[in-house]
Amino acid sequence: WRIDPLTFLVGKNGAGKSTLLDAVEFLREAVTDNLRTATARRGSAMAIRRRGAHPDAPVGIAVVLRADLARGRESRILWGFEFTGSVSQFREVLLVSPEDSLGFMRRGRDVTSERLPAGSQLDTSALALAHFFGEEALWGAVENTVRQMRTYALDPHQIALGGRPGAATNLLSDGSNAADLLLDHLNRKSAVETATNRTLSAILGAPTELNVGIQGGRIGLAADITEGKDAPRRYDGSELSSGTLRAIGTLLALGQTPEPSFLLIDELEESLHPHAVAILLEIAAEASARHPVVVTSHSPELLKQPAVSADNVRVVTWERGTARLHRLDAATRETIDTRLDDVGNLLSINALWPAEAAETFDGDILAL
Repeated sequence: WRIDPLTFLVGKNGAGKSTLLDAVEFLREAVTDNLRTATARRGSAMAIRRRGAHPDAPVGIAVVLRADLARGRESRILWGFEFTGSVSQFREVLLVSPEDSLGFMRRGRDVTSERLPAGSQLDTSALALAHFFGEEALWGAVENTVRQMRTYALDPHQIALGGRPGAATNLLSDGSNAADLLLDHLNRKSAVETATNRTLSAILGAPTELNVGIQGGRIGLAADITEGKDAPRRYDGSELSSGTLRAIGTLLALGQTPEPSFLLIDELEESLHPHAVAILLEIAAEASARHPVVVTSHSPELLKQPAVSADNVRVVTWERGTARLHRLDAATRETIDTRLDDVGNLLSINALWPAEAAETFDGDILAL
């Protein structure tokens, strides 16, 4: 799956967009926790295999990155792993092109690299990337990139509910620690707080300042909204609309520090007025200049925005138990490129036709 700086995923219900979210989360959890824990959260290795796959079919996932390892020279880095549940059938590789000596190869317990002592071993609950990252700066950079991948299926109820204060660094996938993250921004008087207030004011059409309240050991969102000539009125999270809460969660996701290396937001438009969608999409487009942003959507209004083109749309289809991604077919691309129609209108009349060939890789995933 090749992504653009800003990519839009569309597809019918049940096409597999949620599967893509979980694939990114599985990759991240395998590094931040360990492979055994990431697999157990999904039930078993069988639960994450392609539907209908043979019980001994391998499960594999890999990511390809671009990096500047030397002045003016771009390198390509592949990291990934594949397993069937057996230690002897576990593989993990980190390949760097053209610098072959910077990577490693792992089969079962054995890990080999010019950067490691001969005979290095570990069990399959630990990935070599996470276990040995301190041995080589590049490995640490790749590990950090995977750790900082973020996916969001924001839940307004959880955002409003809040929770106990903690050491917030990144927004959780459902947005449930939004108040905690905002408190950190308030304490640091960060630029994110100012930008979030300014954008939220534009969305609501009234001067708005976000705040937090702490009661009974729990921390929750609050918003001071000025309506007309009246003094600001404070609304707590339970009084804010679902759309407002989702907008707050989206803004915090897009503005969080440290910045994600990759950001996927599921159904950004849900519960939001088209005016709010347009504003949030502008913010997402700005963020995509710093790191890839992927947005899933069912909204014709969102897909009419200037940031959406024939090039950065992918159609997700469900074929024989497998989610596949397609670019738009040639006729559809020409219709959009020549401004005869736009992506949103074509979606609304079910005429957003995918290319016949999906973006797939046949063969050894660790030889991408």
